Amino acid sequence: RMKGSDKRLITMKTTMTELEQKTKEEITALKAEMADKDAVIKAYEERVDDMTWELDDAKHKFKETQDGIIAASKKEIKRLHGQLEDVVQEKNKMWRAMSAMKKRCIESERRLDQIVLIASHSKDEDDQYD
Repeated sequence: RMKGSDKRLITMKTTMTELEQKTKEEITALKAEMADKDAVIKAYEERVDDMTWELDDAKHKFKETQDGIIAASKKEIKRLHGQLEDVVQEKNKMWRAMSAMKKRCIESERRLDQIVLIASHSKDEDDQYD
C-alpha cells in the first residue's frame, strides 16, 4: 500500500508537470505571436519607407508643376502626410503590444524557472525521507 505522503508526492509531481507543460506552451504561443507582430511591424516600416518616398516624389513634382497642378499636389502631400502619420501610429501601437508580450514571455519563463526550482527542492526533500 502507498503511504499518504507518497500519494501527495505523486499528485504534486503530476501537478508540477502539468503546470510546467502549460507554461512552456504559453511561452511558445507568446513567442509565435511576437514573431507575427514583428512581421507586421516590418511591413509597416516598409510602408513608411514607401510613403516617405512617395511624399518626397510628390514634393518634387510639386516644384515642377504649374499653379493648377500645385493645388492638387498640395492636397496629395497633405493626404500622404495623414496616411504616413496613421501608419507610424499603428507601427508604434504594434511595437508597444510586442513589448508587453515580451514582458509576459519573460515573466512566464521566470515562473517556469521557479516551478523547476520548487520541483527539484521537493525531490531533494523526498529523497531525504526515503
